Amino acid sequence: MVKYGHNEMDLIEFFVVLPWTTSRLGGQSCHESVVIGSENLVNIDVSMGSDKFEKLSEDGFIEGHSSDEENCLSQMYESIVDNEWKPNLNGSVSLKVGNTFESVALLREVMVKYAIQEGFELNRIKNDGVRYIKGKHECQIKSVNKDATAPWIAKVCAGLIQTNPGVGVNVIRSADHIACYGKLLKYAHILMKMNRGACVKVKVDRPLSNSPIFQRFFLSFPALKVGYLTGCRPFIGLDGCHLKGPYRGVLLSAIALDTDSGIFPLAFCICEVENYDSWGYFLSLLYEFIGADDHRPVTIISDRQKGLLCGLEKYWPNASTRYCARHIFANLKCKFPGLNVMGFFWKACRATNQYDFERAMSQIRAKDQNCYEWLRKIPPAQWSRSGFDHHVKSDHVTNTMTESFNKWVDEVRDKPVLTILEHIRRQLMVRMLKKYQLGETWQDHLTPYARERLNQSSNEARRIKVFGGRGELFECCQAGYRNFLVHIIDGTCECGMWQVSGVPCKHAVAAILHKGGQPENYVHHYLTKESFMMTYMGTINPIPDECAWPEVEAEPSPDVVVPVKVRPPDIKALVGRPKKKRMHLPAQLEWLEDCG
Repeated sequence: MVKYGHNEMDLIEFFVVLPWTTSRLGGQSCHESVVIGSENLVNIDVSMGSDKFEKLSEDGFIEGHSSDEENCLSQMYESIVDNEWKPNLNGSVSLKVGNTFESVALLREVMVKYAIQEGFELNRIKNDGVRYIKGKHECQIKSVNKDATAPWIAKVCAGLIQTNPGVGVNVIRSADHIACYGKLLKYAHILMKMNRGACVKVKVDRPLSNSPIFQRFFLSFPALKVGYLTGCRPFIGLDGCHLKGPYRGVLLSAIALDTDSGIFPLAFCICEVENYDSWGYFLSLLYEFIGADDHRPVTIISDRQKGLLCGLEKYWPNASTRYCARHIFANLKCKFPGLNVMGFFWKACRATNQYDFERAMSQIRAKDQNCYEWLRKIPPAQWSRSGFDHHVKSDHVTNTMTESFNKWVDEVRDKPVLTILEHIRRQLMVRMLKKYQLGETWQDHLTPYARERLNQSSNEARRIKVFGGRGELFECCQAGYRNFLVHIIDGTCECGMWQVSGVPCKHAVAAILHKGGQPENYVHHYLTKESFMMTYMGTINPIPDECAWPEVEAEPSPDVVVPVKVRPPDIKALVGRPKKKRMHLPAQLEWLEDCG
């Protein structure tokens, strides 16, 4: 007996029927066969006894059977022939109890295909006489299967390649991609139907004689808008990542931070390329849907991509901008190779007051005047904490939150466009619920992120001496460091960290404790549990199966419905082999090693 399965409670049994001769079965011939375990066949197996199955004479006859046993063998043969396994018309695999296979080799081939089709991996359990209870597959479907080896893929595609010797890899992969573009309008319609108030925009190019050609797809949900406006800090990261399918494209994204410093996606857009026009399209819709209702001073951080800065000036003119310090340093390393100013650069970047910033810059100037002048051309407000807007309460100097979102979609970047959109929608839908449930378990009124930073400040505050008069202004002194003034009512400290982060710094904690107050009461409300719950209060609704999506009419008519199907964009061949992995600059690799 052969057993395949995911675990001991999830097995498929196969009984191997040994070959017998035509003379013993009255002229009927049968090769070695394999049967999926069924109650009747199991009974036959038991009634005959395994020793009689295995006892063959030298000339191949089965010995020691009566006429009743021969009738039983004939019945088994008829069952094998009647239940011989055959593939479905569309080439898929279906299995049922009683199916038979002409050989063990065919069985193994079918089982590998079935496992890949159903999304689970096979465990080969050695043959023995022990029986297991057969159960249902309850394991999670896997998108990566070790059984889908190169020889297996070659065998599956052999027919297509033999028929069309010149077929390319993209043709084999692009069938699903083409079909998904044709469903985008129906997908947009069902999204708006199931999520009232959602912003879904599909931009197409409409030739005079042909079907519309896909250009862009913008998506944001009302739950994300409300969560950002009521609970998140006014701090947004922008980035784009390239898609790897046969039609390529770029995924633009806008990501905020929740009160626990986790990513909170706001909107995303699939477009043809990354340029001024595509960024302008994305930023205009983002402002129209979210930015116009946000009356706070907003800060946007980016990597200074092509066309992004011009789009910000046009559609977000009142927003302050930050540049990712990691990318600035990468450019600096390319501009001044061999110059070792990494430590001084990050000191200047993380300096929270003007004195510390100028001190770090003077150290860079001592190393290289040209490098100093190059950095001076970038306003400190765009890369150093010393110049950040104090209303934002975020001290982030890198755009890592968008990098985290890009990792969300990394596994589907080569998948059809509809698969990418559905992957993101489901991730957001589940995340909204899980984060809200997580917040309900917190006993503290601060988020874990804020509590951790406050505990660090409290521990460091033990080394600080505080001197104060009758007012709210205190002088904080620490051996080996400069003195700082703290104003508790204004929520300021000369070191600058309290204003930038929203969490009292070590000097502020020392002053608050000296006065007899509780430091947690002075943490900004952006970093509280209440704001976290407001962020994830909304819901993104599921959508029905695509068979229930209504058709979208080209020209609405009470009598005739003309479905509109969007064609994929034209494929533009690029020079060289397509790259699967991002190529980091030497400075970026140095930064990754330093952080990892």
